[in-house]
Amino acid sequence: MNQSIFEYTLHPYHISKDIQEYLLDKYTDEIDNLTTSLREYISQSYWDSKNKRLQAINKDLTKVILNILTQTVLIASDYVPLLTICSSVTTTYRSVTFGLGRYHDIQTCADVLWLINQTDLILIDIVDDTRYIQSNIELPDELVNRLTIMCVLPPMLVKPRTLRHNKSCGYLTINKDSLILGDKENYHDECISLDVLNTLNSQALCLDLDICYKFQKEFKSEFDKDTDEYRNQKKTYERAKEQFEFFRDKIQDHTIHFTHKVDKRGRVYSQGYQMNTQGTSYEKAYLQLKVKEFVTGEL
Repeated sequence: MNQSIFEYTLHPYHISKDIQEYLLDKYTDEIDNLTTSLREYISQSYWDSKNKRLQAINKDLTKVILNILTQTVLIASDYVPLLTICSSVTTTYRSVTFGLGRYHDIQTCADVLWLINQTDLILIDIVDDTRYIQSNIELPDELVNRLTIMCVLPPMLVKPRTLRHNKSCGYLTINKDSLILGDKENYHDECISLDVLNTLNSQALCLDLDICYKFQKEFKSEFDKDTDEYRNQKKTYERAKEQFEFFRDKIQDHTIHFTHKVDKRGRVYSQGYQMNTQGTSYEKAYLQLKVKEFVTGEL
């Protein structure tokens, strides 16, 4: 598997585009009806603050609905808090950014999801006064499999592209991505240490396959085994384990590189989830320098 195929297969950016194409093809009538319903919903009169929020919705209503549905498919294959979806949508998609501040944007996204809930595309349930949402959209096996192994930040199999400005991206198939964590809330065009990021990105690493195959990351939970919190943590752990094993088997002894970003204070973070140079002791143990030198201790 080469780097471009790796990215197209695993990166949420590309999976999202393929999900949107699938939705437009298979759920055309539902999306058209939702667009009409949203247009009618916006045209009605409510209290002042709600009127202001609804008027700030992007004029491309089909795109708004499509982006919200896509994000729901991505992260709500099982029930997740409604607030999680709203927060993720308003952070990920600028076309759904309503421009009145994060609190109001989340409220408006919840309004749109309430409309979508009138269809069979999503399921919303209330447990202990908390609203949960789950996607009810059937996907082809190919997309299901990609969602299972999807990693927000897969390691690169080639040296990342050189970063030249604050919206550069080291990946081969993604043209723009904020190098400042927090995206639109923290982004700026002032000087950041691109030279440091490029140096770290160029560091060639590899897996210690002996550790990868003989040991595995320990599962820990502070909750009792009969609690929902424990079961959710266990489920997350099992999925992460499956993703790691997929990467391990694909990468083998291949050279890998990690991309890096900074937070608003300039601190550097390695971009990896299942594999990360700043991860647990286990994750640090199976990552090694690709080019090794014998250290003699002599100057």
